[in-house]
Amino acid sequence: MERTTLGAILRTSQAFCSQLCEKETLNHGIAYYCPRYPVLPEANQFREIIAEDSSKVENALRESDAWFTSKDIRCLAWSPAEGVTADTWEPLLARQGFRRREFVGWALSKWTPVPVDSDIRILPARAMRAALAELISLESPGEAADTAKTRWQAMSDRLDVPQFDLFIAMAGARPVGRCALYQVGDIARIMEFVRVPGSPKESGPSLLAHVLALARRLTMRNVVAQVDAHSSDLSPLFESAGFIRNAQFVEFHRGQSP
Repeated sequence: MERTTLGAILRTSQAFCSQLCEKETLNHGIAYYCPRYPVLPEANQFREIIAEDSSKVENALRESDAWFTSKDIRCLAWSPAEGVTADTWEPLLARQGFRRREFVGWALSKWTPVPVDSDIRILPARAMRAALAELISLESPGEAADTAKTRWQAMSDRLDVPQFDLFIAMAGARPVGRCALYQVGDIARIMEFVRVPGSPKESGPSLLAHVLALARRLTMRNVVAQVDAHSSDLSPLFESAGFIRNAQFVEFHRGQSP
């Protein structure tokens, strides 16, 4: 059976979560948890949830709350399984502090040259850990220092995973963006695509061109990406690089505190 773009994104998400987390299959979905990173939604979440009508969603909520409470961890994200409509989730989850997030799935339809700027250097994050720490602090200037440190620790832990190649864009001595290629079987997923506010706009195309060149060298059959549906700058970039938008889906996230 041919794999869908959403199916490829969900498969890579499961593998990505499993790198840092322990997991347990419950009646309504899979619980992922990592006490080391309590503030990160990707480390403490309920995924592949099968519940559509209100009564099943309520049952899933009770199951999730009881399970995460037993681990003394707060669940920070809910994600439906492929084919599950989450229209009934929002009112129930909103009372628990969850907020709806909409995403678009992109799939590469043809290899298309992406222009790069020779003034932007793309370097492997494995060799640039200090620059990665600086970059994370620049991405969200109002973020609490302990949260930024936790995100950096989690990202650093991933750098030694052979299937995860993270790159940093440098403008002179200043880190201005990052992007990763994550490989699961024949799927290459573009992840962690971030450009620092106010940074050169050329950093985005240069990062994308670099990870696409890697995917092509690896002869990956499926190249996909998950992008926030309200991102105004990434959509034109992906379209110009030969991607097509062919999936829409939602997740529900909440902060660490209720």
